[in-house]
Amino acid sequence: MHATSGWVGEIPPGKQAQLLVIFDQTFHGPTGIGPVERLVSIETNDIQNPKIEFSLKGVVVK
Repeated sequence: MHATSGWVGEIPPGKQAQLLVIFDQTFHGPTGIGPVERLVSIETNDIQNPKIEFSLKGVVVK
């Protein structure tokens, strides 16, 4: 499942924000059991860090 958020906002330099990431384990149906890894990408206007990425790992169990 790939989704793009329509959110556009600004976080002032030196400030923080919280990001809520939701993983829908039912998206792949009953065969979607086992290890899973997803990548979250955030584009920025920071010249030194134009893109921030982090991965989420887990195991889907029945």
